[in-house]
Amino acid sequence: MTMLFVALLSLLPAFAFSQPTQVDAGSLAAQASSAYEAGDYTNAISLYRALLDGGIRDSRVYFNLGNAYYQSDNIGFALLNYRRAQQLSPRDGEIYQRLNLARSRRLDIQGDETLWLDAMSTFTLAVVTCHELGWIVLTLWFVFFACLIAWILLRTQRNVLRPILFATGLFLIVGLSLWLVRGFTEANRPAAVVVENTATVMSGPGEDYLELYRLYGGAEMRLLEVRDGWVRFMLPDQRQGWIPQSTVEQV
Repeated sequence: MTMLFVALLSLLPAFAFSQPTQVDAGSLAAQASSAYEAGDYTNAISLYRALLDGGIRDSRVYFNLGNAYYQSDNIGFALLNYRRAQQLSPRDGEIYQRLNLARSRRLDIQGDETLWLDAMSTFTLAVVTCHELGWIVLTLWFVFFACLIAWILLRTQRNVLRPILFATGLFLIVGLSLWLVRGFTEANRPAAVVVENTATVMSGPGEDYLELYRLYGGAEMRLLEVRDGWVRFMLPDQRQGWIPQSTVEQV
């Protein structure tokens, strides 16, 4: 399944103005769509990636790139790009369906994240972008203090304003907590996906350490540390280990 990039065509003037030496974004989008429809997934992948390299950041580009990888049986890169599309359009049902389809085909059986910080971050990811969540918190902040000022100045209306002030304050606390947790996890425990077919997990950052187990393409994790070309990760079930940095890509 693929999409025609009608919206991308509208980006062409700005794209051409800012990067006049780049290939026409609208033309690349059309070529990528044609290649995908013709079953030339290798060429489609190359063209979609060229759009991204040219500065285009659109959920439909990532979505269609994920579709091309999926049709090429590359579950790791397919899931990675579906997740990148989800970050930009978290409420798109089609992205959600394809993401679940890719997850159902991987060899690793993974459940939900068990740490409450990661679980809260994952919950908001499926609802709003981090930018949208920030604007919601900012709006609640202004509404709360507007109600507080009204409650202080309008003594005769305090009984009416009290429940509004309480509810707004409660929503502000919840929203601020979700926003801070989301920002903390994305900055310190970023999500990543195994993009190689297999990755051997070691007990330390190097091949001289003990081999623990194997991960397969599409395994999702959170990155905890990078050292000498190796990354320490944590799976949703809290298992940890080290794998080569080249086998994984951050969402």
